[in-house]
Amino acid sequence: MSYALTQIEMEILDIIRSRVGEENAIKDTEIRKIIDVPDPDKRKPTAGLRDIVNSLRQKEYPICSGIKGYWYAKDIAELRENIEALDGRAIKIMTATKGMKARLEMWMRNSQASLL
Repeated sequence: MSYALTQIEMEILDIIRSRVGEENAIKDTEIRKIIDVPDPDKRKPTAGLRDIVNSLRQKEYPICSGIKGYWYAKDIAELRENIEALDGRAIKIMTATKGMKARLEMWMRNSQASLL
């Protein structure tokens, strides 16, 4: 399937596509030295880039990431490994959220206004 890309998505995709395999990963700081990546929410410098990479992944581009930075998957095994790592992070976040929601519900049942 073909997806329409914004100009900034195309620029970032071009940079990451030139870095095939984890051994050729590029750090977010290097990408931001090459092009100006906007952070529309003014969260922090890397947030805008992460949002764009997330959008590209949703559009089925096999962009991997890890401690070494971002890279384009060189093969099925590398893509699978990165998918498993992302799944693991997502599960941990969902588990943490579940615990926090349970505590919130308990406090709300007890009409507790303060979290302390």
